[in-house]
Amino acid sequence: MTRSVDHIKELEYYPELALEPSNLRTLCHECHNIRHDRHNDNRKVFDDEIFYF
Repeated sequence: MTRSVDHIKELEYYPELALEPSNLRTLCHECHNIRHDRHNDNRKVFDDEIFYF
């Protein structure tokens, strides 16, 4: 099972919490996509969040 890092508080609204351990958790890849409403997306491309420091 593939695990993904999930930011509990979204980076879009809380970029300062990007690397804060209390804001991170792991989810299976499928659950992570469901959480971000990507569960009906059949694209075969990298679809995770991208953020820059």
